[in-house]
Amino acid sequence: MKQKYLSLLAAIGFAFSSCEKVVDIDINDSAPKIVIEANVFNGDDDCLVRISKTGSYFSNEPLQMVSKAKITLSDGITEYSYTEIEEGVYKLNKIGRLIPTLYKIKVNIDGEIYEAKSQMPAAIPINYLVSEYQSGGTIEKTGYQISFGFHDPEDDTNYYRVKYLLNGKLQSAPGDYYLIKDELFNGNSVQMELFGERFEEQDTVTIELMSIDKTSYYYFSVLADLVREESIGSAAPANPPGNFDNGALGYFSAWSSNKRTIIAKQKAQN
Repeated sequence: MKQKYLSLLAAIGFAFSSCEKVVDIDINDSAPKIVIEANVFNGDDDCLVRISKTGSYFSNEPLQMVSKAKITLSDGITEYSYTEIEEGVYKLNKIGRLIPTLYKIKVNIDGEIYEAKSQMPAAIPINYLVSEYQSGGTIEKTGYQISFGFHDPEDDTNYYRVKYLLNGKLQSAPGDYYLIKDELFNGNSVQMELFGERFEEQDTVTIELMSIDKTSYYYFSVLADLVREESIGSAAPANPPGNFDNGALGYFSAWSSNKRTIIAKQKAQN
């Protein structure tokens, strides 16, 4: 049977920026399915939901966005509503920042209900951020290496996602996906670098350390693998394991983050 492709925003997708790379995820050529990409986090930016339907492989038409959905978010005490700000894109109506707790989202599309839940972890501060000049070699380029560090809480397994901006632009190539599980350093301080990246003097680099839950970690792990395979022309093996019920594709992720910025060759800014 011929296959079709579902366009999703990659990992970091709609999840982390409205201008991220679009990837193709392999799905059977069957009836259109609902795709929900929903994120809530502890920042001041808008928390958005994007709803679309899968399209046909043989069609050149853009994805069909889903309007007039009714969406609510609950933390067990407060219920928040959403407002549609453009076709198929909805903004959470909130004042101030959300706090770490369990969130449940409910999406009503023409009477069909789709629900998911996600635990927002506490934000983990970046306590170390430096740049160091490195001479190039056979593989690596000459330039400034950026390293950062944080202290992992000594509790249950923690999951992280790291993204970075270069001179204000989000870096979203397949090699820029950083997903971390603390099984090798649980409860300890850890130092990491942006592997293989070298920066020019006076480059401004912003590191964002995102604390995510287990479900989000595995969803984006699969999605990152699909992005890499798509980039080399391989067929996508499966859909990422989303957490919406009632047959909807996509994900709901509640996450928190901490950001720090450095200018190459200078000390980190607070």
